[in-house]
Amino acid sequence: MVNKNNSLNIQLVVVIAGFLLTSMGSWFIYTVEEKVIINEFTKDVDERAGSLYREVTANVE
Repeated sequence: MVNKNNSLNIQLVVVIAGFLLTSMGSWFIYTVEEKVIINEFTKDVDERAGSLYREVTANVE
């Protein structure tokens, strides 16, 4: 009876540890990808704003 309880406890610990590691890994990947997307978007907006500024100033002159 004690051996069966021990086995169940070990299985439960392994499942919980696996769930926690998977959750932490997914969260880490999500945050890294989110930062990459934000940086790419900011870069694109800056490029387009610069292009628009150059176009407007060229047309004004």
